[in-house]
Amino acid sequence: MPVKDNYVCGCPYTSDPDRKFIGSHCEYEADRLCPENNALLTDVSKSGEWFCTNNGECISDETDLEDKCECEWGYYGLHCEYKDEQPDCTLECENGGTCNTGVKDYSDYDDDNLADFLADDDFDDFYNEEFETLTYCICPVGYTGNTCELKIDDCGDGVCLNGSTCRLGVAGHYCDCTDVDITDSNGQSISHAGVSCERLATTMCDASVDGIPDEINSEFFCSNGGKCPTDLHLPCKCPEGFSGPKCEFEGASNQGANTKKDCSLKCENGGNCFFGDAPNNSLLDSFDFSSPNINSGRHCRCPPGYSGFLCETAIEVCGDSDHHCLNNGKCVQDDNGYKCECSTDSSDMSHAGLSCENPATSYCAGPGASKDFFCTNEGVCKDQVLAGTTTHPGCTCNLGYEGKYCELNENRKNLNGTASKAFLGFTITLFGLFAIFLAVYYSRAEKVSKPDFVHLKLRGAPPDILSSDCSSGYDGTVFLD
Repeated sequence: MPVKDNYVCGCPYTSDPDRKFIGSHCEYEADRLCPENNALLTDVSKSGEWFCTNNGECISDETDLEDKCECEWGYYGLHCEYKDEQPDCTLECENGGTCNTGVKDYSDYDDDNLADFLADDDFDDFYNEEFETLTYCICPVGYTGNTCELKIDDCGDGVCLNGSTCRLGVAGHYCDCTDVDITDSNGQSISHAGVSCERLATTMCDASVDGIPDEINSEFFCSNGGKCPTDLHLPCKCPEGFSGPKCEFEGASNQGANTKKDCSLKCENGGNCFFGDAPNNSLLDSFDFSSPNINSGRHCRCPPGYSGFLCETAIEVCGDSDHHCLNNGKCVQDDNGYKCECSTDSSDMSHAGLSCENPATSYCAGPGASKDFFCTNEGVCKDQVLAGTTTHPGCTCNLGYEGKYCELNENRKNLNGTASKAFLGFTITLFGLFAIFLAVYYSRAEKVSKPDFVHLKLRGAPPDILSSDCSSGYDGTVFLD
């Protein structure tokens, strides 16, 4: 391996990966493993067990790795791998690591991309010119890196770095990079990407959209020198030699059978697949609009106007997030608020409802029938549609529904709806008159007896309305009866 106009022998990369060699020229084989001691397991071998060469003897009760092997006369080193003289090892190791000479072994990692990343340290920084050798740190279980600077946890057939959490999804294990605990000088978490969360953000993208929480802003970034896209639902523009939605991979993102580098979700309507779970908070939370919570280690970023796990749902936000319309419905100003015009729906399916949330379940028959004449929620048309008519014949609704299309749940009228606003105004007026009556009543009664206090309890929505167990097609918005 070339280092500073010289060469060193990379013993982990011999032609026989099942045998471990050590020494300045990889001339000694690790032929004697020490008895397993879970408290002393390191990344020095596949099993984590210490070893000695050249007839060195393991000292079973020794906990100091520098004295673990008792070498024969004339041999030196942590594993008795040097003859006559042991090279100085002055590298400062972190997290309980032990300094050693040679090339660190990352060959046990199944992911070549991770092995290349870990081995991509600037060797010049770890070169001992006097002895013409490299130095590195042997790490205790739970850490890796040339100086044991990286936390590491097993995750399925891979590992998670930097404090990221291993999760089990529908397609297997994956690392959740939102849990990375690496911070900058200001104590702010540094965003990471990659199969093992090994790649840190090199460019943060501007996500200053009104209403988007800070924890979502931190998800918009590029790594490895990638440039931010013009629209946030698009992948980063990667420099040559890197790929992936955030430029987190070296080489092509779908090399061979490496499915961990293949973002395979079939996003719709111009959405793009990204690695990691979708953020827990979004601009749509104020509408209690949710998609299936599918932990797959992948999610779709949707262009404006679409939402859902695969960007399958069209949505338009009205005003300052005052209301929303689904299924290609359009916002229309209504007095001081908004309502949805569902007839603008361009799909084959007709919709109705305060947010155009209810699809047609039946269509009216007759010579004038069209997609404009329909019922929702299993309602049935009251009559046939005559030729040339523009008047809807109305629907016979099942118990609990009303409206021209049976689109309104009569027990749950949304406060954004016109009928609900009228009902709310009537209710406020009624309570106002009732309050005046009570004031006059108690004012007169005070002359006879003066009570300590008057407590008027105004009743709101019943408790069951506040629960999250909603019927299909409805969200958790509070309604008034």
